Amino acid sequence: MPEGPSILFMKENLQPFVGRKVIDANGNAKFDKTPLKGKTLLEIHTFGKQTYLVFNDICIRIHLLMFGSYSVDEQTKPDKSLRLALQFRKRGNVLLYLFCKSS
Repeated sequence: MPEGPSILFMKENLQPFVGRKVIDANGNAKFDKTPLKGKTLLEIHTFGKQTYLVFNDICIRIHLLMFGSYSVDEQTKPDKSLRLALQFRKRGNVLLYLFCKSS
């Protein structure tokens, strides 16, 4: 299970994306990802085991659960477990994976 230090490490790895514009968002997360396109990532916050990606008028809460993971600039897991992929202008991708059964 991802713990506090690994969540802070994730925040540090995602910090270079702050100020960058999202050019594409996809994945099997159950929310509409189209509003993310064209938005600029303003801040990244953590609270306990949760990470928040703050955009102009949208905030995404990330909780990696028991076996979740993330990747920057490389796809490390199968497509079917890809919950959210954010492609940024001028600097690669952020890929979020969750290995849990959705109901």
